[in-house]
Amino acid sequence: APAIVVPETPWMYLHTSGTTGEPKFIALSQRMVRDRSRAAEIDFPRAATTFASFFGCTSRPFFARAMAALLQACTVVEGIDPALWLKHGVNFVAASPGQMFRQLSDEPLPRRIARLEVSGARLPVGSGLLFLQSFDRVLDVYGASETSKSFANELFIAADGTVALRGVPQDSRVEIVDDAGTPCAVGQSGQVRVRNGYMATGYLNAPEASSKAFRDGWFYPGDTALWGQNGELVVLGREDDVINLGGYKIQAALIDALITMVPGVREAVAFRNPLPATKDAMIAFIVYDDPGNRANVNVDILARINQTIGFGLSERSLRSMIRLPLDEDGLPDRK
Repeated sequence: APAIVVPETPWMYLHTSGTTGEPKFIALSQRMVRDRSRAAEIDFPRAATTFASFFGCTSRPFFARAMAALLQACTVVEGIDPALWLKHGVNFVAASPGQMFRQLSDEPLPRRIARLEVSGARLPVGSGLLFLQSFDRVLDVYGASETSKSFANELFIAADGTVALRGVPQDSRVEIVDDAGTPCAVGQSGQVRVRNGYMATGYLNAPEASSKAFRDGWFYPGDTALWGQNGELVVLGREDDVINLGGYKIQAALIDALITMVPGVREAVAFRNPLPATKDAMIAFIVYDDPGNRANVNVDILARINQTIGFGLSERSLRSMIRLPLDEDGLPDRK
């Protein structure tokens, strides 16, 4: 009997943390997987692309690209050694920023490769120039399991010699909106939402998480961001990292940066104080260069915070730590 093809039948199940950090699953139909691969075909000129990836062969970032490559009669090279890439003519590499930065080991490739796509984490400090020395084109990709690749920032060297970004829209619609759902102006922060023809519609057996992330035909990934002057998407952090102080919303990463700028501070991470009866709105954990001098440093910290936001921290809400847990990009791991 002939095979029965039902395009809307679930064909692939993906694990994702979604917007809440809790494990969840989404189902992709045959049509959605096909459409995601077709959307990626623009990155794989037919029979002219040789692709290598740091992402494992069972991961979504690898699968979507590899399927597009094979459907376009392109070549997939298995291996993460740059010497292997150059030997086999690799002209497209995909990796996380941290993976690529560590692989290059502060030295450019002996011969440039046409294209690099990094995704999944923030660019490590100083990585941009190294990437541009090794690849003709470097794209920092924004996406999720729920939507696939939906936006990209291209790195380039600005007139002053620094590494800058410019937005490169994909086939998805990406907006930054305020609490009322009104699109934000350039430089105004808000929440990101994404829509395309092959995004998931919800999580399996997780109605509460689904109703939070999927609303009115949009997917809300839980990121706060703003549009830059070059149309670039500047992700500021997670919505969960926004501290609400009496209706005034402050990005926790901003408080981290303000504290870290004070001489004598090595690292810092701020949160809303979780104690219900506390009078302090925030609490900050700090690694001091010299813990014995922290009283003097705290005076400078409070002065900087008061000058910038006017409230939020007090002497007793500054807590000393020996070290902070860091993520793969060397930033405080807020979780």
